[in-house]
Amino acid sequence: MESDDDFVCAEIRVENWNAVCCGYSSLKPAHIIGCRIVCTGDLMSSWHSVCVSGGLLVLRNCLITSSSGPSVVAQYLGTRVIMQACGVHDGAQGGILCVDGASMTLQQVHCCRNAAMGFELRDKGTAEVEDSHFYSNGHQGILAWKSAGRLVAKRCSIHSQHTESGVLVSEAEASLEECSIYGNGITGVVSQQKGVVSLSNCKIHDNCEGIMVQDSGAS
Repeated sequence: MESDDDFVCAEIRVENWNAVCCGYSSLKPAHIIGCRIVCTGDLMSSWHSVCVSGGLLVLRNCLITSSSGPSVVAQYLGTRVIMQACGVHDGAQGGILCVDGASMTLQQVHCCRNAAMGFELRDKGTAEVEDSHFYSNGHQGILAWKSAGRLVAKRCSIHSQHTESGVLVSEAEASLEECSIYGNGITGVVSQQKGVVSLSNCKIHDNCEGIMVQDSGAS
């Protein structure tokens, strides 16, 4: 992840509330560029640095963290979030969460050192991820489960989840293309409970186990 001074020019900092909320419905996107976005608060309240429940939000060149809930949340059908060249780090309950039919596009995103999952997809949330990095998170680097929509990840690096797996897919479908998955404490890729994973030209090495398919999963 690049240093703060490489692109951050302003700071948004809020305590015990969501730092950025986007809930409108419009064909025109909202843009946040070059900001450090910080939410501070207690874990029980689960506040977010960025919470999007409608419309289209573009985040570019931002550093994002929350000491309360997951740092970035996209929720509800029709909501779309595009993240480009952002760092999502040290989230107290995870990095990025996409749920309830929302869609996300991640491009050149670093998602690291979050207490739980780096990127979590569930409840019909869908995502396209390119050239991004998920590392040193407390749980999985990428988790698609609980009837998540389709996940497509291309040219991503998923590594160094020291006590968990790199990617876990359960009751969901994921396609991983040209990804490097290594150095994870349990398994590189797990498919379980009707999870379906397609792997193409991926490098999976130096994990405790490479690929695990269990409980009616498929790969």
